[in-house]
Amino acid sequence: TFLGVPAKQVGEDVYVDAELQHEFLDDLKLVMRGSYQNSTFDYRNSQGGENYVAGRGFGPGDTMAYTYYSHGSRDTQVLYGDVQLVGGFNAFGQRQDWVIGASAQRTKFDSLWAFGGLLGAVDINDIDAAVYGVPDFSTPLSPFSVRKDRLYSVYAETNIRPVDRLTIVAGLRYDDYKVTNRVTGVSTPTDDVTFRIGASYELIDNLNAYVSYADSFIPQNGTTRSGDPIKPESATNYEIGLKGGLWDNRLTLTAAVFSLTRRNVATADPNNVPGQPAYVVATGEQKHEGFEIGASLVAVLVVELLEVVEVDQQQRH
Repeated sequence: TFLGVPAKQVGEDVYVDAELQHEFLDDLKLVMRGSYQNSTFDYRNSQGGENYVAGRGFGPGDTMAYTYYSHGSRDTQVLYGDVQLVGGFNAFGQRQDWVIGASAQRTKFDSLWAFGGLLGAVDINDIDAAVYGVPDFSTPLSPFSVRKDRLYSVYAETNIRPVDRLTIVAGLRYDDYKVTNRVTGVSTPTDDVTFRIGASYELIDNLNAYVSYADSFIPQNGTTRSGDPIKPESATNYEIGLKGGLWDNRLTLTAAVFSLTRRNVATADPNNVPGQPAYVVATGEQKHEGFEIGASLVAVLVVELLEVVEVDQQQRH
Protein backbone atom coordinates (compact mmCIF):
# COMPACT_ATOMS: atom_id res chain seq x y z
CA THR A 1 0.00 0.00 0.00
CA PHE A 2 1.35 3.40 -0.97
CA LEU A 3 0.60 6.13 1.53
CA GLY A 4 1.01 9.52 -0.07
CA VAL A 5 0.03 11.65 -3.03
CA PRO A 6 0.96 11.07 -6.68
CA ALA A 7 4.36 12.38 -7.76
CA LYS A 8 4.95 14.69 -10.71
CA GLN A 9 8.22 14.48 -12.60
CA VAL A 10 9.18 16.32 -15.78
CA GLY A 11 12.51 15.90 -17.54
CA GLU A 12 14.21 16.96 -20.76
CA ASP A 13 17.47 15.79 -22.29
CA VAL A 14 19.38 17.35 -25.20
CA TYR A 15 22.46 15.61 -26.61
CA VAL A 16 24.59 16.44 -29.65
CA ASP A 17 27.90 14.96 -30.77
CA ALA A 18 30.29 15.10 -33.69
CA GLU A 19 33.30 13.16 -34.97
CA LEU A 20 36.02 14.11 -37.43
CA GLN A 21 38.64 11.76 -38.87
CA HIS A 22 41.65 12.53 -41.04
CA GLU A 23 44.14 10.02 -42.45
CA PHE A 24 47.67 11.37 -42.71
CA LEU A 25 49.15 8.07 -43.93
CA ASP A 26 47.93 4.54 -44.42
CA ASP A 27 48.98 3.73 -40.84
CA LEU A 28 48.27 7.06 -39.11
CA LYS A 29 44.88 8.61 -38.45
CA LEU A 30 43.63 11.55 -36.37
CA VAL A 31 40.25 11.11 -34.65
CA MET A 32 38.49 13.99 -32.90
CA ARG A 33 35.21 13.64 -31.01
CA GLY A 34 33.09 16.11 -29.11
CA SER A 35 29.71 16.15 -27.39
CA TYR A 36 27.40 18.38 -25.37
CA GLN A 37 24.55 17.28 -23.13
CA ASN A 38 22.03 19.30 -21.14
CA SER A 39 19.57 17.50 -18.87
CA THR A 40 16.86 19.09 -16.72
CA PHE A 41 14.61 17.35 -14.23
CA ASP A 42 11.89 18.88 -12.05
CA TYR A 43 10.01 16.84 -9.47
CA ARG A 44 7.36 16.96 -6.77
CA ASN A 45 7.37 13.95 -4.47
CA SER A 46 5.75 12.58 -1.38
CA GLN A 47 7.46 9.87 0.62
CA GLY A 48 5.54 6.71 1.46
CA GLY A 49 4.26 6.30 5.00
CA GLU A 50 7.04 5.70 7.50
CA ASN A 51 7.35 5.88 11.26
CA TYR A 52 10.61 7.72 11.94
CA VAL A 53 9.44 9.08 15.27
CA ALA A 54 10.18 5.73 16.90
CA GLY A 55 13.20 5.08 14.69
CA ARG A 56 13.29 3.01 11.51
CA GLY A 57 10.13 0.97 11.68
CA PHE A 58 7.12 0.92 13.95
CA GLY A 59 7.66 0.79 17.67
CA PRO A 60 5.68 -1.41 20.09
CA GLY A 61 2.17 -0.09 20.26
CA ASP A 62 2.95 2.67 17.76
CA THR A 63 1.16 2.04 14.46
CA MET A 64 1.13 5.55 13.03
CA ALA A 65 2.63 6.17 9.58
CA TYR A 66 3.65 9.69 8.53
CA THR A 67 3.94 11.06 5.01
CA TYR A 68 6.18 13.98 4.04
CA TYR A 69 6.60 15.84 0.76
CA SER A 70 9.30 17.78 -1.03
CA HIS A 71 10.15 19.25 -4.43
CA GLY A 72 13.26 20.18 -6.36
CA SER A 73 15.10 20.44 -9.64
CA ARG A 74 18.30 19.12 -11.21
CA ASP A 75 20.20 20.66 -14.11
CA THR A 76 23.26 18.96 -15.62
CA GLN A 77 25.48 20.27 -18.42
CA VAL A 78 28.35 18.14 -19.76
CA LEU A 79 30.91 19.27 -22.37
CA TYR A 80 33.32 16.58 -23.61
CA GLY A 81 36.17 16.43 -26.12
CA ASP A 82 38.62 13.70 -27.13
CA VAL A 83 41.58 13.64 -29.55
CA GLN A 84 43.33 10.44 -30.63
CA LEU A 85 46.21 9.44 -32.87
CA VAL A 86 45.62 5.92 -34.17
CA GLY A 87 48.38 4.04 -35.90
CA GLY A 88 49.84 0.68 -36.71
CA PHE A 89 52.93 -1.11 -37.93
CA ASN A 90 54.03 -4.56 -39.03
CA ALA A 91 56.13 -6.74 -36.74
CA PHE A 92 56.46 -10.48 -36.11
CA GLY A 93 54.86 -10.92 -39.52
CA GLN A 94 51.55 -9.43 -38.31
CA ARG A 95 49.71 -6.13 -37.92
CA GLN A 96 50.25 -4.29 -34.61
CA ASP A 97 48.04 -1.39 -33.44
CA TRP A 98 48.47 1.54 -31.07
CA VAL A 99 46.55 4.63 -29.94
CA ILE A 100 47.47 7.67 -27.87
CA GLY A 101 45.01 10.33 -26.86
CA ALA A 102 43.84 13.05 -24.53
CA SER A 103 40.36 14.02 -23.34
CA ALA A 104 38.70 16.76 -21.34
CA GLN A 105 35.31 16.88 -19.68
CA ARG A 106 33.60 19.72 -17.82
CA THR A 107 30.40 19.19 -15.88
CA LYS A 108 28.12 21.72 -14.22
CA PHE A 109 25.56 20.25 -11.84
CA ASP A 110 22.84 22.16 -9.96
CA SER A 111 20.59 20.28 -7.57
CA LEU A 112 18.05 22.45 -5.73
CA TRP A 113 15.67 21.09 -3.12
CA ALA A 114 13.01 22.13 -0.60
CA PHE A 115 11.33 20.21 2.19
CA GLY A 116 7.60 20.82 2.36
CA GLY A 117 6.77 19.22 5.68
CA LEU A 118 4.29 16.74 7.07
CA LEU A 119 1.52 15.91 4.61
CA GLY A 120 -0.53 13.58 6.79
CA ALA A 121 -0.61 10.63 9.14
CA VAL A 122 -2.57 7.40 9.24
CA ASP A 123 -2.95 4.46 11.59
CA ILE A 124 -1.87 1.38 9.63
CA ASN A 125 -4.67 -0.56 11.33
CA ASP A 126 -7.17 1.75 9.63
CA ILE A 127 -5.61 2.76 6.31
CA ASP A 128 -8.96 3.61 4.74
CA ALA A 129 -9.31 6.45 7.21
CA ALA A 130 -6.21 8.23 5.92
CA VAL A 131 -6.65 11.97 5.42
CA TYR A 132 -3.99 14.09 3.74
CA GLY A 133 -3.54 17.79 3.47
CA VAL A 134 -2.77 19.66 0.25
CA PRO A 135 0.99 19.92 -0.38
CA ASP A 136 2.34 23.45 -0.68
CA PHE A 137 5.12 23.51 -3.27
CA SER A 138 5.73 27.24 -2.97
CA THR A 139 8.65 26.77 -0.56
CA PRO A 140 11.72 28.37 -2.20
CA LEU A 141 14.35 25.92 -3.42
CA SER A 142 17.76 25.89 -1.74
CA PRO A 143 21.08 24.50 -3.05
CA PHE A 144 21.64 20.87 -2.15
CA SER A 145 24.54 20.01 -4.47
CA VAL A 146 25.82 22.86 -6.64
CA ARG A 147 29.18 22.05 -8.14
CA LYS A 148 31.39 21.94 -11.20
CA ASP A 149 33.67 19.06 -12.18
CA ARG A 150 36.73 19.02 -14.40
CA LEU A 151 38.41 15.86 -15.67
CA TYR A 152 41.57 15.85 -17.84
CA SER A 153 42.99 12.55 -19.09
CA VAL A 154 45.86 11.27 -21.22
CA TYR A 155 46.20 7.66 -22.25
CA ALA A 156 47.98 5.17 -24.47
CA GLU A 157 47.12 1.63 -25.52
CA THR A 158 48.59 -1.00 -27.81
CA ASN A 159 47.59 -4.37 -29.25
CA ILE A 160 50.58 -6.62 -29.88
CA ARG A 161 50.37 -9.94 -31.77
CA PRO A 162 53.73 -11.68 -31.19
CA VAL A 163 52.57 -15.00 -32.67
CA ASP A 164 49.60 -16.24 -34.62
CA ARG A 165 46.35 -16.45 -32.56
CA LEU A 166 47.81 -14.53 -29.57
CA THR A 167 46.93 -10.87 -28.85
CA ILE A 168 48.36 -8.89 -25.92
CA VAL A 169 46.65 -5.66 -24.89
CA ALA A 170 48.28 -3.08 -22.60
CA GLY A 171 47.15 0.41 -21.63
CA LEU A 172 48.21 3.26 -19.35
CA ARG A 173 46.05 6.22 -18.28
CA TYR A 174 46.48 9.35 -16.16
CA ASP A 175 43.42 11.20 -14.80
CA ASP A 176 43.44 14.65 -13.19
CA TYR A 177 40.07 15.36 -11.55
CA LYS A 178 38.82 18.36 -9.61
CA VAL A 179 35.37 19.02 -8.18
CA THR A 180 34.41 22.46 -6.81
CA ASN A 181 31.54 23.34 -4.52
CA ARG A 182 30.15 26.48 -6.15
CA VAL A 183 28.51 27.63 -2.91
CA THR A 184 31.59 27.47 -0.67
CA GLY A 185 34.22 27.71 -3.42
CA VAL A 186 36.09 24.74 -1.92
CA SER A 187 37.82 22.51 -4.50
CA THR A 188 38.87 18.89 -4.07
CA PRO A 189 41.58 17.77 -6.52
CA THR A 190 42.40 14.10 -7.13
CA ASP A 191 44.64 12.37 -9.63
CA ASP A 192 45.53 8.77 -10.36
CA VAL A 193 47.47 6.54 -12.75
CA THR A 194 45.71 3.36 -13.85
CA PHE A 195 46.96 0.41 -15.85
CA ARG A 196 45.46 -2.54 -17.63
CA ILE A 197 46.93 -5.57 -19.37
CA GLY A 198 45.40 -8.65 -20.89
CA ALA A 199 45.89 -11.43 -23.37
CA SER A 200 43.63 -13.39 -25.65
CA TYR A 201 44.42 -16.67 -27.40
CA GLU A 202 42.32 -18.23 -30.15
CA LEU A 203 42.04 -21.90 -29.17
CA ILE A 204 40.07 -22.83 -32.27
CA ASP A 205 38.14 -20.81 -34.81
CA ASN A 206 35.64 -18.53 -32.99
CA LEU A 207 36.72 -19.63 -29.49
CA ASN A 208 39.10 -17.46 -27.44
CA ALA A 209 40.54 -17.82 -23.96
CA TYR A 210 41.47 -14.56 -22.23
CA VAL A 211 42.94 -13.19 -19.02
CA SER A 212 42.95 -9.55 -17.88
CA TYR A 213 43.93 -7.18 -15.08
CA ALA A 214 42.58 -3.61 -14.88
CA ASP A 215 42.66 -0.60 -12.56
CA SER A 216 39.81 1.92 -12.61
CA PHE A 217 39.38 5.54 -11.54
CA ILE A 218 35.68 6.52 -11.44
CA PRO A 219 34.40 10.01 -10.50
CA GLN A 220 31.13 9.82 -8.56
CA ASN A 221 28.04 11.94 -7.95
CA GLY A 222 26.88 12.60 -4.43
CA THR A 223 27.22 14.91 -1.45
CA THR A 224 28.24 13.99 2.09
CA ARG A 225 26.43 15.30 5.15
CA SER A 226 29.22 17.84 5.63
CA GLY A 227 28.39 19.32 2.20
CA ASP A 228 31.52 18.01 0.48
CA PRO A 229 31.39 16.10 -2.83
CA ILE A 230 32.17 12.40 -2.64
CA LYS A 231 35.67 11.47 -3.80
CA PRO A 232 36.20 9.21 -6.85
CA GLU A 233 35.92 5.46 -6.60
CA SER A 234 38.86 3.21 -7.45
CA ALA A 235 38.72 -0.45 -8.41
CA THR A 236 40.90 -3.42 -9.33
CA ASN A 237 39.61 -6.35 -11.37
CA TYR A 238 41.11 -9.74 -12.28
CA GLU A 239 39.28 -11.87 -14.84
CA ILE A 240 39.81 -15.08 -16.80
CA GLY A 241 37.37 -16.64 -19.20
CA LEU A 242 36.27 -17.89 -22.59
CA LYS A 243 34.48 -16.13 -25.45
CA GLY A 244 33.02 -17.85 -28.47
CA GLY A 245 30.66 -17.35 -31.37
CA LEU A 246 28.48 -19.44 -33.63
CA TRP A 247 26.67 -18.75 -36.89
CA ASP A 248 28.94 -15.90 -37.97
CA ASN A 249 28.92 -14.59 -34.37
CA ARG A 250 25.19 -14.04 -34.36
CA LEU A 251 25.26 -16.19 -31.21
CA THR A 252 27.98 -15.22 -28.72
CA LEU A 253 28.79 -17.23 -25.59
CA THR A 254 30.86 -16.11 -22.59
CA ALA A 255 32.04 -17.74 -19.38
CA ALA A 256 34.33 -16.04 -16.86
CA VAL A 257 35.49 -15.96 -13.25
CA PHE A 258 36.44 -12.63 -11.68
CA SER A 259 37.66 -10.90 -8.54
CA LEU A 260 36.70 -7.24 -8.20
CA THR A 261 37.76 -4.91 -5.37
CA ARG A 262 36.06 -1.50 -5.12
CA ARG A 263 37.21 1.27 -2.79
CA ASN A 264 35.52 4.50 -1.66
CA VAL A 265 32.12 3.46 -3.05
CA ALA A 266 29.32 6.02 -2.65
CA THR A 267 26.55 4.50 -0.50
CA ALA A 268 23.36 5.98 0.93
CA ASP A 269 23.96 7.59 4.34
CA PRO A 270 22.27 5.34 6.96
CA ASN A 271 21.13 8.48 8.80
CA ASN A 272 19.01 9.70 5.86
CA VAL A 273 15.32 10.18 6.64
CA PRO A 274 12.29 10.61 4.32
CA GLY A 275 11.78 14.14 3.14
CA GLN A 276 15.40 15.08 3.79
CA PRO A 277 18.31 15.28 1.29
CA ALA A 278 19.78 11.96 0.15
CA TYR A 279 23.36 12.20 1.45
CA VAL A 280 26.02 9.59 0.72
CA VAL A 281 28.96 8.11 2.61
CA ALA A 282 32.06 6.35 1.29
CA THR A 283 32.47 2.69 2.18
CA GLY A 284 36.00 1.52 2.87
CA GLU A 285 36.20 -1.47 0.53
CA GLN A 286 33.93 -3.93 -1.25
CA LYS A 287 35.02 -7.34 -2.50
CA HIS A 288 33.13 -9.13 -5.29
CA GLU A 289 34.11 -12.60 -6.48
CA GLY A 290 32.18 -14.95 -8.70
CA PHE A 291 31.56 -16.27 -12.18
CA GLU A 292 29.49 -15.22 -15.16
CA ILE A 293 27.89 -17.26 -17.92
CA GLY A 294 26.13 -15.46 -20.72
CA ALA A 295 24.72 -15.78 -24.19
CA SER A 296 23.63 -13.19 -26.73
CA LEU A 297 21.65 -13.89 -29.88
CA VAL A 298 21.32 -11.42 -32.74
CA ALA A 299 18.32 -12.28 -34.86
CA VAL A 300 18.61 -11.46 -38.53
CA LEU A 301 15.44 -11.21 -40.56
CA VAL A 302 15.94 -11.68 -44.27
CA VAL A 303 13.08 -10.80 -46.57
CA GLU A 304 13.37 -11.68 -50.23
CA LEU A 305 11.18 -9.83 -52.64
CA LEU A 306 10.64 -11.44 -56.00
CA GLU A 307 9.25 -9.24 -58.72
CA VAL A 308 7.58 -11.02 -61.60
CA VAL A 309 7.19 -9.07 -64.82
CA GLU A 310 4.87 -10.44 -67.44
CA VAL A 311 5.55 -9.43 -70.99
CA ASP A 312 2.83 -9.87 -73.52
CA GLN A 313 4.40 -10.47 -76.86
CA GLN A 314 2.44 -10.38 -80.07
CA GLN A 315 3.84 -12.13 -83.05
CA ARG A 316 3.14 -10.66 -86.40
CA HIS A 317 3.05 -12.86 -89.45
